Amino acid sequence: MSDPGGLRTEENVFLQRVYAATNAAESKDVYDEWATQYDRDLEGLDYAFPALAAEALSRAVARSSPGTADVLGKQLAGLRIADAGCGTGLVGRELAHFGADNISGLDVSPGMLEVARKTGCYAELDEVDLSKPIARPAGSFDAVVCVGTLTRGHVGPDPVFKEFVRVVKKGGSIVATVLDEIWESGGYKAEVERLEGLGAIEVLRADVVGVRTTSKAGGRLLVLTKL
Repeated sequence: MSDPGGLRTEENVFLQRVYAATNAAESKDVYDEWATQYDRDLEGLDYAFPALAAEALSRAVARSSPGTADVLGKQLAGLRIADAGCGTGLVGRELAHFGADNISGLDVSPGMLEVARKTGCYAELDEVDLSKPIARPAGSFDAVVCVGTLTRGHVGPDPVFKEFVRVVKKGGSIVATVLDEIWESGGYKAEVERLEGLGAIEVLRADVVGVRTTSKAGGRLLVLTKL
């Protein structure tokens, strides 16, 4: 499930219902209904998060592997990447621009997953509730990307961050967006700092970015490396 963050709630009944949801089952039902028109609702919004996250992951991989091609090349080819909260596949399509060819899409909504399947960007798609432990072995992925899911009425910081750290291999990357208005109040900042203090991660970025390409505010872009 992926919250665009740039829609005004009074303009979209689905977003009103998503923010009012009190559990994953309610969110799942709303996103299943929204799936077929979700991409149309985002058209013209200049939603920046998917492209920002894909480029950030490419840069992180280039940083950890200096011998790779330039940042606009194919650094993500062959990497096992989890697109957590993949929604309709907006992020998968952006990752493919950087050569990603082994993406696992994880989402609570079967309706969203069915739309994502049609993009042809995913090696596999699984129904997963990110508010619970992820049923994958430790070190299953080279990277995790999570866009538009750490927001109001969606997935909180626990256990999702420690689960991302668990399922990523040592030296792997975690790229995530968080709605800035809940970065501190929602406990996301504290959980990232807790994991950093434990020596589990290195924080490469945690800066403010624009939800839309036409703005410079509204979100946080996290780039973490598992130590």
